[in-house]
Amino acid sequence: MEPTVRIAREREQSDGWSFDAGIITADGQTHHELFLNFADYNYFCPDGTLPPSRVAEAVLAFFARHAELMTLQERLDASIPRRRMLHADREIREILGELAG
Repeated sequence: MEPTVRIAREREQSDGWSFDAGIITADGQTHHELFLNFADYNYFCPDGTLPPSRVAEAVLAFFARHAELMTLQERLDASIPRRRMLHADREIREILGELAG
């Protein structure tokens, strides 16, 4: 079973957004606070046409798909995948495309 992600409450901050988020797997559910900086949002959505929650959902899906390679702490930052995995940018963009339909 592929993990399911959910993005809940969104809070705008001075430098981005934070989201209450969860990852649901066959083993149960984890809860996280995901931070999406304005710079990361602009990188993945330069035209600003997607809501920040959609970008956050794609980043969280990336975390979920690669949980065995990344530590899923209670607080997650959307910039972590880009710094740790070379293919993260490409894959997060692909996930955004999948979410768009």
